[in-house]
Amino acid sequence: MQNYKIHSLNCDYLDQAYEIEQQINGNHAWSRQMFLGELNNPLAYYWVVAREENIIGFIGLHDLNPEGYITNFGIKKEYQGQKLGQYLLSFLIEKCCQWHLKAVSLEVNENNLRAINLYKKFGFKVEGFIKEYYRNSETGKLENALIMWLHPVIKPEITFTN
Repeated sequence: MQNYKIHSLNCDYLDQAYEIEQQINGNHAWSRQMFLGELNNPLAYYWVVAREENIIGFIGLHDLNPEGYITNFGIKKEYQGQKLGQYLLSFLIEKCCQWHLKAVSLEVNENNLRAINLYKKFGFKVEGFIKEYYRNSETGKLENALIMWLHPVIKPEITFTN
């Protein structure tokens, strides 16, 4: 996508990624320490989408060969709906193809229809659920998670131009 670049998440971008996480998930966001722990996890890979030095979003993957697990994914609210989530997810799936991962899984709040539709667009299918997994950041109410899988992992047909 024109003017946007994907970089590996590092300590230079950590605070911005953490701010996005807080904006999206409020009181139930990952802590800064959780992000730091992921940067030190040899199985974890995180990327950010940025315009110049401004981070717009991030995505994380645990490489559990032969499978991948999407740990966290967020786009700044004011940039949602501009295909940046598609751009990041497409990048991640291409990495999974390069690494010959056979499947990728994730959990998503059953009420997050925008995210569910995005995952379905890339071929993810609902294959289970976890009762009362997420806490709604506004109401505090517990909500169910859908478990979604992509298998086999194939290169996305969605393309972006730079």
